[in-house]
Amino acid sequence: MELNRMDYYSTELRVQGYYYSVENDGTILPTYILYRNGVLLKLNGGPYTEMELSNAEAAWLSERSKELRRDVHMDWGIFLVHQDKIVIETWGPSRGGAPPLYRIEGYIVNDSIFVTTEFNNCLGEAGRDEDTYYFKHLAQKPDSTNTVIE
Repeated sequence: MELNRMDYYSTELRVQGYYYSVENDGTILPTYILYRNGVLLKLNGGPYTEMELSNAEAAWLSERSKELRRDVHMDWGIFLVHQDKIVIETWGPSRGGAPPLYRIEGYIVNDSIFVTTEFNNCLGEAGRDEDTYYFKHLAQKPDSTNTVIE
């Protein structure tokens, strides 16, 4: 990671749930869970219909899910917030060797919405792509314990 993990105690974004985007067909794609320790969990799976979403949320909390993702680089990342800007770093799928680092930047609309505007990775791929992420509250989040982010 190029960013240093920093605890997040600000209020620019809510962290008591997860952020999702909405696909063109109206299905929901859960994407990120942000934690106060500056770690983020990338959610895999989906897109889901509204009815399927509660089953996915329950599955994220299972011990099996926790065990499976604890050591998986692609499931973890770091986020930093500064005023109305957000920067996210995660790893992508390995193409032989170390997994490539992905950096996503965007801006914060309010405490429940952020928009990503730029992405790049260590493979030289970069671009502008605007995606909007909306907050959904969770009574309980998956644990942020992992072996990937210090």
